[in-house]
Amino acid sequence: MKTLVKVLLVLAATVGMASCGPDKPEESPVVRQIIYAVGGEESQTTLRSEAEWDELLDRFCDYAAEGNEVAFYNLTLQGPVPAAKGTPLIKDATTIATSDRAELKAWMKQMEKAGKTVNVTYDDNTGVWHGMAYATAPNPQPTMEGPVHTGVLTAVPMPALTEATFPLMVWALVTADDSTLILMRGGMVLTADMETVGEYAAGDTLTLYGPLASSEDIYGQPVYFLDLNAIQVSTVVGRWRYTWRAVTTIYSGQSVLLSTDVYEPSDDGNDIYLQLNDDGTAVYTSGSHREQATWSLGDNGTICCELFDGGGCWNISWLSGSTMILSRDGGSDGQAGVYYQMMFEAVAY
Repeated sequence: MKTLVKVLLVLAATVGMASCGPDKPEESPVVRQIIYAVGGEESQTTLRSEAEWDELLDRFCDYAAEGNEVAFYNLTLQGPVPAAKGTPLIKDATTIATSDRAELKAWMKQMEKAGKTVNVTYDDNTGVWHGMAYATAPNPQPTMEGPVHTGVLTAVPMPALTEATFPLMVWALVTADDSTLILMRGGMVLTADMETVGEYAAGDTLTLYGPLASSEDIYGQPVYFLDLNAIQVSTVVGRWRYTWRAVTTIYSGQSVLLSTDVYEPSDDGNDIYLQLNDDGTAVYTSGSHREQATWSLGDNGTICCELFDGGGCWNISWLSGSTMILSRDGGSDGQAGVYYQMMFEAVAY
């Protein structure tokens, strides 16, 4: 593998003695490589100052207020590596609901520093921003097996769950047996004032994996809800090119040094491709070299396959129709910790 970039993100924080002079060491420039999606349109940008970061967060707030779902993830800056070897990174989702723009921005900064993927939407009816952040994609199914829901994305009237209600159109998955599954994300119903749901539009046929939640309307009729935070296995399935690998090292003690080495994966100069099939089989190809194994979705937002670099299970940190980013904690020996990432891009068959 060829080393492309080595970024020193933090080099500082020694505790000075009382007799030391007032001069402070020059700080290293802040470098963030942010991948983000706005209404299904995915982009990347490099930020070199806190001012640029603050400006981008303002734009994210504006995009959400315009009716777009916004998601972002920092490719270069991760949360702290656990002090004890084998201690897992925190995977629990963190949420916020606020009408205060400054509070939302402060929360997004806090979640970014923790190495989490952040999703933000805005409810135009209430003037409230809703945010959810997670270290791995939440609520996956343990295996390829389990509840499967196939239907057509349709705008339908929101069922009357209480006496006090008002007309509201929401997105739903209407299945072949005419079941209507109201779509949610992070506990929030997706209103149809958004023209699309992610990269999908009205009339598209979708296949979603995940359990349903149920309630009753005021007439005693069942109402079913499907949370889109469950991983869409149909999004994982496909042919992926292995484009990028990063190793982040954090040293602890009197000083802190966080460095990220970025590599371009290759096998004797050939591009590496990974085919994930919907029957649970996986195929690795590079030039004339070919290997086959199986893959599955694990607990707590992981995907497992022995064909991954280093094998085993990896956290799904980012998943879209064009990009998949996986991460894994390498543990710590008390002096240094290691954090791994891999990036794949979707390619045509």
